[in-house]
Amino acid sequence: MKKIILSTIITITAFFAFSAPKTQKLIVDKITTQHFNLHNIKKDNIDANGVINYSVKKNNWPTYIFDSKKGVLKNGTSYKLDFEVKVKGEFSKEKFFEFLVRADDQEHDWWTDLAVVHRYRAPDGGFQKVSVRFELPQDGRNYALRFSAKLADIELRNLKLYEASYLQEFPITKDSTSEKVDLSDIPTGAKEFEVDLPRPAKTI
Repeated sequence: MKKIILSTIITITAFFAFSAPKTQKLIVDKITTQHFNLHNIKKDNIDANGVINYSVKKNNWPTYIFDSKKGVLKNGTSYKLDFEVKVKGEFSKEKFFEFLVRADDQEHDWWTDLAVVHRYRAPDGGFQKVSVRFELPQDGRNYALRFSAKLADIELRNLKLYEASYLQEFPITKDSTSEKVDLSDIPTGAKEFEVDLPRPAKTI
């Protein structure tokens, strides 16, 4: 019988876990001129519930509809953005809605954007739900939520912006208690092999 020995040398300073938001704070609950600048659209195109109706006026691209004001987003902070968008009219690969998280001093370059979302007309012509998670670096630049459309009439509603942390850190120190895990039922390979599990000299 052949023997396989599994050995592991691990240095651990902390354990990280991605999960449901550890914290989630609502900071924007709808589209208003308090939080957003309007471009190629009038205030009258936003109703009391923060629903935007935009009709394309020209063929310029990109055609920004609205973006967040300076100070809405903070460097070194994680966010979650939810909204629903409808691309109206007949489907065309030349007509779509676009959302970006981009710095003010950045050129039109999707590769360096913190978030990019494109939506074409849905098969049923209805609303499409969008949920985006992103984190701003600590680089001192001003970032904004940017909403635009190419040759498309759109309707956008139910926008919610949250400060949300998805990365939770569990520091491991000399005083941390160890967790015992039952390894008796894990697979040990084919019958022709015998597997020796790691036997660390000291507990972590």
